[in-house]
Amino acid sequence: MSRPACTARRSGRTIYVTTDNENPRLERPRKFQQLIDDVEELLARLDDEHSPQIDDLRLRLEATVSDLSEQGRSTAAQLKHYAGIADDYITGYPRTSFASGILIGGLLGFLLASVRARD
Repeated sequence: MSRPACTARRSGRTIYVTTDNENPRLERPRKFQQLIDDVEELLARLDDEHSPQIDDLRLRLEATVSDLSEQGRSTAAQLKHYAGIADDYITGYPRTSFASGILIGGLLGFLLASVRARD
């Protein structure tokens, strides 16, 4: 297994390390958006062509791209909705939110410590 290439630079006492390999979860949406852009560019190029096969292909591609774009918007809308709910809760109940954060952090710290103790 090869190690990812990385770059390190030192600034004072802090060392910043960046890898050339990006997180695949972050790369996937970029590739997906690039694919949609390429399909839209292809449709623009084929705008002058009018044969039954190309017209059918154009309609199917346009429908697919619009469905995928709508799904992306609905996911973003859901995320925005849940972030708003969390913000409202934190704003409305700051002490409870603070105590919950400490409790969750303590629980995670305890779990991590117990897992490391087993190793």
